[in-house]
Amino acid sequence: MNASAYPHDTDTFGWRTRHAAALLASSASLLSRVFAVVLALVLGGLGWLALATIEDAERVSVALFLSGLAVAALWGIWFARLLLLHIEAHRSRMPGVAMAIGGTVALVFLATVLVPALLLSLGGVDLAVAICAMALGACAGVLAATLPRIVYLALCLAPLVLGLMAMILERVLPTGTLQWPALTMHHLTWLAPPALALAAWRWWAIAGREPGQNGSVWWQPAVVGNPRTGGGFSWMSGDAATAQLPDWLWPAGQTRDAGPARPVLAVRALLGTPFAPLSGSQIVVQLAVGVAAMAYLWLSALGEDGDPGVLVGGAIGGAAVMVVMYGQRLDAMSRKQGGEVEELALLPGLGDDPDSRRAVVLGGVLRAPALAMGAVLLILAVMGTLLAMPAQLLALVLMAGVGVVLTTVLACLRPLAGQRMDGWRMAVVAGPMLVFAMGTILYAVHGDGQGQAPLVLALAWLFAYAVLAVHAMGCWQRMKRRPHLFLQR
Repeated sequence: MNASAYPHDTDTFGWRTRHAAALLASSASLLSRVFAVVLALVLGGLGWLALATIEDAERVSVALFLSGLAVAALWGIWFARLLLLHIEAHRSRMPGVAMAIGGTVALVFLATVLVPALLLSLGGVDLAVAICAMALGACAGVLAATLPRIVYLALCLAPLVLGLMAMILERVLPTGTLQWPALTMHHLTWLAPPALALAAWRWWAIAGREPGQNGSVWWQPAVVGNPRTGGGFSWMSGDAATAQLPDWLWPAGQTRDAGPARPVLAVRALLGTPFAPLSGSQIVVQLAVGVAAMAYLWLSALGEDGDPGVLVGGAIGGAAVMVVMYGQRLDAMSRKQGGEVEELALLPGLGDDPDSRRAVVLGGVLRAPALAMGAVLLILAVMGTLLAMPAQLLALVLMAGVGVVLTTVLACLRPLAGQRMDGWRMAVVAGPMLVFAMGTILYAVHGDGQGQAPLVLALAWLFAYAVLAVHAMGCWQRMKRRPHLFLQR
């Protein structure tokens, strides 16, 4: 085509702006763009509200933090996805498009840094500090999108590890020895240049990477490892990406020694996480995380400023995760029509008569929850003993733990009996029991055990046991009438 036939001058600022807008529109879906803008406006509005209403010296830091989060939201959710177009342009050998994307990134960076900084300066914030804070927000958004996905697993555990180390040091070292440095506004001016250099290096290093250098999806940048807009959490449900994690890190289990000769172990391996048998290294990692979490909760509950309610909430929260985890896994497998669960009914070694098959399957299904619930009861017993609870209060704590155990059993039996256990059904069945258990343990921690309250709570738990038992027996009868536990009909 003749260049004179193109109706626009490609060297004008207006054309470049329209080109940048087209690139931004094609980098993310409409839903993601709307979500990023709305979130940024909400956070920015809260920052301005803090600047206008808070009277003390903290108003500037609060406003800068919220405004920086607004800029980070725009970059992390939307603008950083220009990196995907940049990668395609580089691999397609289209340097002109790559240069246009670079210009768009620079233009958007200037707009998202200067416009909020000028608005904040109108509210009395130093312009240089505001520019550095907004630049840090933009860099944080870029780095959040370009960090390897495995880093997010480490970040999930970082607060637990750092908090535990800080608590241990505060108790070991003399009072006043451990002093955390205070950050001031002027530190932002020192942090901005290295953050900009790191974000720019990360962007260009990823954009210039060849296809063969990607490796495992866990070491790829988050935006590259999950190019579908709005996703990124499918790895939590055990998809193919989890298979690329190190064996010791992810509790996916192992299939060694599983087979017709050991049908219970085979059933556990086929059911997958969280029923699968773990290797030695996987058990060590899971125990280490559990011990660290319990140590953190225990140190938070003890001491002069400790609150035993933190320990109670942690114990019940862990129990609730187990109830939901086992029940939801069985429900997700059993209600999938034509899925792999029905094929499991053809496996050899499960016995010839229905009772044998049922015993083998229940042995494989209930073994892992039984061990987990036994650990919960042990933790509750140790907690009550170390807190020097009276006998009647310790009995109430254990009764609450038994209620959680029976709820877990019911959550596992319902899918095996052909009944749903997802969504609101899980909330209706498990929610009241978990709330009742938390209330009982809170009373045992803070109460004195006098009066009629312990007797009333004990009778209430006996009634709850009866309700759970009736429901469980109904599931058991339905399960016995099924030709096979793995068959839908």
